[in-house]
Amino acid sequence: DNAQTRRPFRAWCALRQGARARRGHVQPVKMPALPSDLVRAERVRHAAGTRLMLLLHGGAFVDATVEAYCGAACGSKHVVVLAGTGETRAVDLNSLNHAVQRFDDVGQLASHVQAYLAHVLASGSEVEDAITGKRLAIEQQLLSISMATGEDALQMSAEEVHALDPRDLVWSAAGTLQPGDRV
Repeated sequence: DNAQTRRPFRAWCALRQGARARRGHVQPVKMPALPSDLVRAERVRHAAGTRLMLLLHGGAFVDATVEAYCGAACGSKHVVVLAGTGETRAVDLNSLNHAVQRFDDVGQLASHVQAYLAHVLASGSEVEDAITGKRLAIEQQLLSISMATGEDALQMSAEEVHALDPRDLVWSAAGTLQPGDRV
């Protein structure tokens, strides 16, 4: 909504300074938008027959085909036909709710996304040790750390922690840690 800007929030904050505000109480302040506060919306125009991947309000992606562009007077409004149902809708297209379809359908895009994610997981499962040059499985390099609080917590000042001898520290592998284990 181009009528809503940061200016109303700043004005509301200025009005509230020095006044006692009740917790959770918000006073609306409406101010006219200034040209410097607005961002020009990108005009989208697709020719009839262009295949799109459309994001619906429920969060679902659907295949759609542009039937007509409604003209500059209507902004970026297009009439589209949804694949599968044949339903015709007038939709205001923007850079966030659609993309030109480069796959056969949304299902093919989803399968390519899954294949890419599997590739990223497989290629990122190991890391090279900087000292030895060996390949190490990342899952085996995890270290569980927890913080003790209350009466069981060890109270040490920053100076005492810095004075600890590194040889006194005991490292545990990522596994089941028991109370009293030193990490």
